[in-house]
Amino acid sequence: FTEHLWALAAVGDVNGNGNGDYALSGACYVNTWPVWIVECVKVYEGSTGTLIRTHSTLSYANRFYGSSFGRAGDIDHDGFADYWVVEEVGAGANPPGTASLIHIYSGSSGLEIRTLQGAGLWDGIWRGEPMDDIDGGGTADLLFGGLNLPCSAGSQCGYLRSYSAETGQV
Repeated sequence: FTEHLWALAAVGDVNGNGNGDYALSGACYVNTWPVWIVECVKVYEGSTGTLIRTHSTLSYANRFYGSSFGRAGDIDHDGFADYWVVEEVGAGANPPGTASLIHIYSGSSGLEIRTLQGAGLWDGIWRGEPMDDIDGGGTADLLFGGLNLPCSAGSQCGYLRSYSAETGQV
């Protein structure tokens, strides 16, 4: 990482060797003018520290890929742990008026299984956790919390929202 290390989390056994693996996120490359950053999440083998794969995106104007991430269970039913990565949208984001995204990746292949989107404009998703199968789909579902803006004075803007791992529906 060239600039900042943002987060560290266990992601489960993504390579199927029986050991838990982990991921780190941060800025992989920063350009000074025009200002843009390649943000990335790097997944490492837990027992050796060997890099398994890197997910990256070009980020600009208050978009934060990898602001949080974690284990998602085995969403694609291939016997390997899958994981999610939040692409958070901050105030003044580009494009304007967009909601944060949750990218769900296959542990075995690293390919994106699906992308979930926040429910409304400026829906800032901050943290998430796997949870029991609450919709009866046969797979552990995902619980995310965050802040929905704009917020009027004195109102409570925080939320928790569950997503079906099977369908991506709220």
